[in-house]
This record gives sequence, structure tokens and C-alpha cells, in this order.
Amino acid sequence: MNTHIRACVKDAIDEGLIRVDFTRGAVLTGRPGKKAEDKYLGYEESQKLLKAIHALENKSLIHYLILLGLPSGMRYSEMMGLTRGDFNFKKNTINVNKTWGYLKKMHY
Repeated sequence: MNTHIRACVKDAIDEGLIRVDFTRGAVLTGRPGKKAEDKYLGYEESQKLLKAIHALENKSLIHYLILLGLPSGMRYSEMMGLTRGDFNFKKNTINVNKTWGYLKKMHY
């Protein structure tokens, strides 16, 4: 949580929305963070998720993003940056060469 808040504050300063980093000098307390193995799906969990998505009758964009991201390892912003030209159906490849820029300062 701390990392996300600090990143938001840094972005707000970069965009000129605020002038001061009010998180500087903050003392962190609480429970330790999650272990790496708790942050990601294991093979068996991935298979259960894929099976559940394939069983759905009505699929939305998020379902297709999961189907793309799970085996490829692409990040959300990389999937959102894809264009039609990035897909080569003859070679069965995807060219990941950009990300979706969700901030004004980011380039596509």
C-alpha cells in the first residue's frame, strides 16, 4: 500500500498537482508484506482459472485479457498498448513494443 501511495504522490508532483511530498519521513508500521509465492498464481491455480474462463458463456474483455496475459506474462499496460499490427497470425507471434500510457507524461 505504501508503495502505491508514494507512487501516486510522486506522479501528482510530476504533473504539478501538488508541490510537497507529504509521505517523506513517514514511519511504516503493520504486518510484513506477502511472500513472493503468495503474490502470483501457481500452475494448478492458473489451470483452474483457465478452466473457469473457458466454461463461461458470456465473456468480456477482461476474460480475454486474462487468457492473453496468463500464458504470455504480459503486464496489463503492455496488453492495453497492443494494436492490430502487433499480431502476426502467420507466425503466431505478438510484438510487445509499447505500453499504454495512462499519465500525461507517458509516451505510447
